[in-house]
Amino acid sequence: CKICGYPGHGVHFGVITCRACAAFFRRFVVMNLQYSCVKSEVRCSLDRIRRSSCRHCRFQKCLQMGMKADKVQWNRDTNAHYTEIDQHEKRELSWTSEPSISQSNQSFSETEVAGKISYYDDLDFSFQSQNSIQEEVYRIFSFKIENPHSLKPLFKFTEGLKRIREHQKTNDIKIEFEFSLESLALHWKKQAKNTAYLMTHSLNFQNLELSQKMKKFRKCWKSLYRLERILVSVEIFGDDCVTKKVRIQFENGIKLFYQGYSSSNPKSKCSFSLSRYFKKYANRLLNEVANPLIPLKLTLEEKSFLILTFLWTLGNFKLSMTYLNKSNDFLDEISDELHEYYRMHRVENCSPRALKMVKIVWAMKRIHEDDACGNF
Repeated sequence: CKICGYPGHGVHFGVITCRACAAFFRRFVVMNLQYSCVKSEVRCSLDRIRRSSCRHCRFQKCLQMGMKADKVQWNRDTNAHYTEIDQHEKRELSWTSEPSISQSNQSFSETEVAGKISYYDDLDFSFQSQNSIQEEVYRIFSFKIENPHSLKPLFKFTEGLKRIREHQKTNDIKIEFEFSLESLALHWKKQAKNTAYLMTHSLNFQNLELSQKMKKFRKCWKSLYRLERILVSVEIFGDDCVTKKVRIQFENGIKLFYQGYSSSNPKSKCSFSLSRYFKKYANRLLNEVANPLIPLKLTLEEKSFLILTFLWTLGNFKLSMTYLNKSNDFLDEISDELHEYYRMHRVENCSPRALKMVKIVWAMKRIHEDDACGNF
């Protein structure tokens, strides 16, 4: 590799590099990242194990050695103007004061944690209640899940993805055309717990302070859950997900754009807001995320990589520079793991495949940002 000195894996963007440096360059260009030089003679040397020490110098060396940004195919989002956050969506699963639950230093097995949180239990998930789900999410994040087999980050997350899908039906799925706001709120709260449980399988996430975990969860849980549901929908429905506009929403499917919304006041502002939201948001999800996913037929490990990359590229909240550096180290690590997975399974054309996944992450990130800014 002309960048770090490790063995190269071929020509990437015009230069012989290893897969990790190719993935770094691709991510740097597609995500339009910016870093400052650490200004350290040792850390800026980029020799093998120190290749991630200074990302500014690493990218500059990529350019100096001849890697071409124009060889990375991607679509830049030109929409830079955002509106105010829609108040109805802002109130969705709003949080009250933080429960007095502290981080536990004790580790629990997968089975013990699943039993403790019992995320399909009979707690009060009524439309009016909000404290129960908040306390449950805090409780989930206070547990530390054991890693007895010393699984690497990508495969530990894959284990979590398998567990949350254990009860997902893959056939005889009923398609819903109408649902109530009450059932929708119930579903959101259950999925919030499910998403929290999945996030605990990110080893990088486990190392955060409890307050940082909650900050990240509040910011991105909805988009993370929706991405996971789109992945399930594509797996189950295939082309029909886009052509017939069906998607897994609850345990069953929903027919997008044809839903009815029932409540005590069918003509309420809330109902109209949901109708507007579903049409615009769902159309973006289908066209920009689901459609390019269909021909890829991702494995569970690739889906884990896609979800983790999305989770750790969302940086629209204020956390420490140490946290941001660890996030980037984590992205490098799972990129290396994915390429090793490809090598072990003799996957051909893995670089174009990885690029397509990064483009999907970038599309989902744009949708997340538009959603947060009230564009739907």
